[in-house]
Amino acid sequence: MNRPSEKRVWSGKYVWLKFFVLLACVGLIGPSHALAQGGPPVITSPPTDQTVRTNGTLGLNVAASSATAVSYQWFKDNVSLANGARISGVTTSNLTVAQVQSSDAGLYNVLVGNSSGSTFSTSARVTVVSLAAPSNDNFANRIPLSGTSIRVFGTNVGASKEASEPNLTFNPGGKSVWWSWIAPGDGQVSISTAGSSFDTILGVFTGSTLSNLTLVASNDDSGSNTTSSVFFAVTNGTTYQIAVDGFNGVSGNITLNLTFRLATVIASDLNSPGGLVLDGNEVYFAANTATDGIIMRVSKNGGVITTVVNGAVLNDSGSMRGVARFVVADGNIYGEYGGYANHAIFRSPADGSGTRTTLTTETGGSFIGVSGANIYYGSDFANLRSMSTNGGAFETFPCGRNEPLRGMIPGWKSKRWKSCWASGHPGA
Repeated sequence: MNRPSEKRVWSGKYVWLKFFVLLACVGLIGPSHALAQGGPPVITSPPTDQTVRTNGTLGLNVAASSATAVSYQWFKDNVSLANGARISGVTTSNLTVAQVQSSDAGLYNVLVGNSSGSTFSTSARVTVVSLAAPSNDNFANRIPLSGTSIRVFGTNVGASKEASEPNLTFNPGGKSVWWSWIAPGDGQVSISTAGSSFDTILGVFTGSTLSNLTLVASNDDSGSNTTSSVFFAVTNGTTYQIAVDGFNGVSGNITLNLTFRLATVIASDLNSPGGLVLDGNEVYFAANTATDGIIMRVSKNGGVITTVVNGAVLNDSGSMRGVARFVVADGNIYGEYGGYANHAIFRSPADGSGTRTTLTTETGGSFIGVSGANIYYGSDFANLRSMSTNGGAFETFPCGRNEPLRGMIPGWKSKRWKSCWASGHPGA
């Protein structure tokens, strides 16, 4: 039998309990007030149903209120998940599944717990739909382009990278798509991915199969907003294979732009034309006659061809060959001429206002280019040397200090740099 004092205590508790329930019913108090009294977490935002494409990324989230620290454990089809190569966040409020496969479809929920207990969320149904690969995913199915001013649209969403595909740049990519274009004449072409929605990498090759591709030009971020851009000389009738991929395999919508400029026919009595160089609004051409080397200039917008460095200046007793190796820098033309054994490095005003000055004579080298105030010369990068553009003796140029030439020579970044490290000369 209860004593009167005990009845009064329980009567008071009952009154307060009814008052608390009444306030909760009319919305004047909520889970946070209840949690202040202790208890398991209250899930305020459960995970929601999702439809994800194959190779896409699944993200599921939960929100819960708790008076004390909470823990999480995600489940799929009533089986607890573990972090792995594609799955992360299994013990957090945010679950992520990358490179989604058909086997990832199912019911997902999460157990949220604290020191007072635990609560399961409602289940979210995940549906995985197959994503057809782009029609030009594989090299064999590349899309042909024609014309001199081209803009096409595509995507690499759902694309893959074939086992024998070369890397387009130093980055491996992973979702490449392909086009091809045949040069309608000798000239220069610019290709870019400006307007694309993601961080692209771009490569251009010659060759008819993946096994015999030769890199012509490649780029990662020369364009705006992490897009890519290349510019190079082309030969009439040559087929160029164009690949676009995503940095680290990212994907999105692609805009591919191509602009071709036809080279002016220099003269019928010249042979072996080459060495097309753009500088501002001017195009410089190098060619060999039967005995002489000639460098000419013409406006990109069309104009009279002007001889900048003539054959008589470069003749040197009829031994001039290989004048195609030249660059335009700081208002001057720098180049190499000579026979098979003896080579001379020269400088000549790019506007034709002066004569050629021989800076030095070398034996059996290969003119590389001009960067800053130095000329770089050598048979390969391991033996690269430099001298001032004002003349002077060549000095040995340590392997690791090739940094000013980054991007000037195709393949240097991925091949020569590694070789420098491998040879124990990482440089400064």
